[in-house]
Amino acid sequence: HFDFETIEGLKGFQDRIIYRHALNMNCVTEDFIRLHRYRKPEKIEFLHSMLESRLSLYEITQTDKEEGFIWLRDVFTGAEHKITDIALSDARGTADIYLYTRVITYRDVKFSSGFTLIFIKADGFIQKFIELNRKDYKPEAELLRFSELYNHFTNDPEHYKIIVNELK
Repeated sequence: HFDFETIEGLKGFQDRIIYRHALNMNCVTEDFIRLHRYRKPEKIEFLHSMLESRLSLYEITQTDKEEGFIWLRDVFTGAEHKITDIALSDARGTADIYLYTRVITYRDVKFSSGFTLIFIKADGFIQKFIELNRKDYKPEAELLRFSELYNHFTNDPEHYKIIVNELK
């Protein structure tokens, strides 16, 4: 269940309807393409890049606050991404966390979709989760991983708090 009173709940729900989480699930992005909601080629290309993106659990391996980049390594596949993220590129403590997020690549620019859950590496749950999923990693099981991580995160009163700037 998604708690719409929280950032994680809203963004989690948005991720579920905007992106395809399983082969037999439709999503809004596919509908936009199928219904020709956009005519400009770059917008259609962007929608396809959204469909090609995948959620995963990442470790931050390097930061560059001068240029606003972070380097992520997928803990299950080892794939590495250099993404634009001004906030995290200047954050402290990034060596101690995992990010569960979606990386989108559009015209050689990589960035996070905005849905991010942060887990402390020392958390026993996340250590066991990684161990179990590394043994039998299947990309098509992301819906199950999403549910497990989202449920653990939202039910943990000590979870890492996401702080955002708010206009008042």
